[in-house]
Amino acid sequence: MVRQFMGDTVHGGLHNSNVIKMDTNLMFQNLLEHNAAKRVEILIVMRKLLKEGNQLPTFQDARRNSIFEIFLHVLDDSRWEVRYQCLLLICAVIPDITEELDSCISIVLQKVISNLGHENVNVRRAALQVLHNYMKYTNNLQNFQRKFIQFGLESSEHIVRKGCIMSIGILFASGFENENLFPLIECLSKHFVDGDASLFYPIFLAMQKINELVGTPTFEQYLQKLEEEAANTYLRVLSKFSLNGSRMSSSSGSRSSFSNLNGILGTSTNKLLKYDFGIFQPYITEKIKSDDWKTRVEAIEHMKIIIREIPDFSEKISDMDEYMIFLSQLLEDSNFKIVIQVLSVYDLLIDKFKNQMKRFLKTFVTSVLKRLGDAKLVVREHAIRVIHKLMHFVKPTDVLGNLLQFKDSRNPRLREEIVNRVTGAVLTFPSYNFEFLPLCEAVAPLLADTKRRVRLAALECFAALAQAMGPTRLVPLVTAVDVVEINSDAEGLLSAVQARLARRILPRCTEDGAVSYAIMLPSSAGCQNRNVSPWGSDIEWIMAASGSSSSTPPSRSKDVLSIDLDQNGESVSKLVEINQTKNVNVNIFRRSSNWLNNSHHNGISTDVDSQVNL
Repeated sequence: MVRQFMGDTVHGGLHNSNVIKMDTNLMFQNLLEHNAAKRVEILIVMRKLLKEGNQLPTFQDARRNSIFEIFLHVLDDSRWEVRYQCLLLICAVIPDITEELDSCISIVLQKVISNLGHENVNVRRAALQVLHNYMKYTNNLQNFQRKFIQFGLESSEHIVRKGCIMSIGILFASGFENENLFPLIECLSKHFVDGDASLFYPIFLAMQKINELVGTPTFEQYLQKLEEEAANTYLRVLSKFSLNGSRMSSSSGSRSSFSNLNGILGTSTNKLLKYDFGIFQPYITEKIKSDDWKTRVEAIEHMKIIIREIPDFSEKISDMDEYMIFLSQLLEDSNFKIVIQVLSVYDLLIDKFKNQMKRFLKTFVTSVLKRLGDAKLVVREHAIRVIHKLMHFVKPTDVLGNLLQFKDSRNPRLREEIVNRVTGAVLTFPSYNFEFLPLCEAVAPLLADTKRRVRLAALECFAALAQAMGPTRLVPLVTAVDVVEINSDAEGLLSAVQARLARRILPRCTEDGAVSYAIMLPSSAGCQNRNVSPWGSDIEWIMAASGSSSSTPPSRSKDVLSIDLDQNGESVSKLVEINQTKNVNVNIFRRSSNWLNNSHHNGISTDVDSQVNL
């Protein structure tokens, strides 16, 4: 409604409107009413009068301050259109009230500064324009600097602080070369050390803008007056962002010369340059040791910003092995929110190191493995994503080799997820990336695990392996199953694998590596006191183990989703009775040495092709 009214007012012609003939006092009285459309119209009319050279009239004999008190009231309006038009009018009024400028602007200054953090970009730009115009005409820039710090940088609202920090490069430009900007630098440095982690990089760029404005000698004097930790933080980040020791990027994309960089660093004590792992400020690691979990999360967020923003991070961090040990210890935190943040750090490290991850692959995998079998699903999902992402930069077989060393863990969730990592890798990457014999031999013992979920995961994994290997290369798979059945006294295992492959349906793997099983297990209660099971050999085998299983709706407890091919070769989903697969006979699972020997030369029969063509 307000926007439509604004359009009608502008395009309809203000001079033909009755508003233009309205008494000045009545105009201001209408501004005091809480009518957005009327306020917008009057503000536009007033601004047009000023543009045409008319002086803004006062309330009869009232002072100009009274007008700005009305503006203050209008700026309290929550509707952005009203604030926007009011700020534009204030900006237009400023050149006409030079004598009373400071006293008038002081009335609305806090409101104007707070609008630098407004959610609407038009309001933010208008507020910035007001402040820029005011700074051109005022004779007391130091007072403005104090108010900017008080109402903006030290505001209790995060969005206001952020808006002010982002505006420094524009506001404090020409005209401030000879001003004392140390109070501004001092305030920024406090936020640099103790403030929000998300503002770390914007604060650094704001300080760089001031460096460019006042010059290196003056800025060096500012640094010497700062607390040691603040100067330490700035100098270290500066040295990391420097290009060839003399140039670096500013927020505007331009290049700035730092010919005295070595001199600045030389004037600081050696203690200032002692950073943890050669790149992180000591206060970050100190915060991570805090008893307050929110403080620890904030410190890790700060660490992530440094990793994300610093170019060539992989080259600049001094001791990656120690850093990996440090992160591994953080993964043992009892607060799952801390653990998730640390796992996101591992995710960032993969982005930074890419193919170089192989340098510390074992330490990396062993650390993330701690949370791969976590009791909380959200933690497991983050760990799964990290491991799966790692396989895109390091050979999947190398990652799986490190994982499978822990397949005998006492934690059944970890055993299940290790098998799922094999399944996810086989479903994601081309078959030429794998050596199937060692994979089959490593996963096969878990087919006879004592827990149902692990057996289910292993059967699903073998379905994926069989599909990747192809019907003519299944000898390693059959041999691995055969060995486990004989050595582990696991009678019925071959029949279970046979029944699973006969379903001709594969598990699914998401982009993040999460595996969804193709078959659903019935509830434990459903399998009790049954002499004859209608489920099939594979599910019978799973249910024979201990532990709970995911329950299946009663209507689906005897069914399983299967995928077949129609006459045109298109995949067709259908429900089949599980007990139909119970007596399916697949030749490749007959324990026959003659078959194994002949399969190398003659291949697998047509009957096998039809049964195992997943």
